[in-house]
Amino acid sequence: MFPAVPERMPVKGATRSAADGSGLVLVVLLLGLAGCGVAAHGRNAEGVRLYQQGNFQAALEKFQSALYSDPQNADAYYNLGATYHRLAKLTGNRDDFKQAETYYNQALDRNPDHRDAYRGLAVMLVEEERSNDAFKLLEGWANRNPSDPVPRIELARLHEEFGNREAAREHLISAVSLDPYNAQ
Repeated sequence: MFPAVPERMPVKGATRSAADGSGLVLVVLLLGLAGCGVAAHGRNAEGVRLYQQGNFQAALEKFQSALYSDPQNADAYYNLGATYHRLAKLTGNRDDFKQAETYYNQALDRNPDHRDAYRGLAVMLVEEERSNDAFKLLEGWANRNPSDPVPRIELARLHEEFGNREAAREHLISAVSLDPYNAQ
């Protein structure tokens, strides 16, 4: 939780004691921000545990709570997307698919290189018979990151899943040329 903002901030030319107090406010603010990240991480971890137990509604609550603590937490958005994706597959509920897509995209908005969000979204798009969108998604990621082998590896996986081994091979060769020590 963020600490309360003081009603009055020291203005330029304030006395030394007021300026010293602003340093303390800054330290408290920074500690509070760090605490938000720790709280969000803990809530995310608890949500993952609940998800793994199949308690999806409780997991959703934990992930939402993590977002409340840290609204920029890409992992919490990804976890919400993955949970709604799982629920959509279990129930066939179209609204859950829409929620999953929204949360996956919000994870990518906050972390444009969130590999799991790209993979989850691409898998979901294929499941929804939107494979062209999945290819465009991964190709865009690869184009925005010309020195990163990871998007090429994901593209290779997708091509391989569709039986296009030649395209998969080309993407893997490209990935290896970027990082010959990448175990994937």
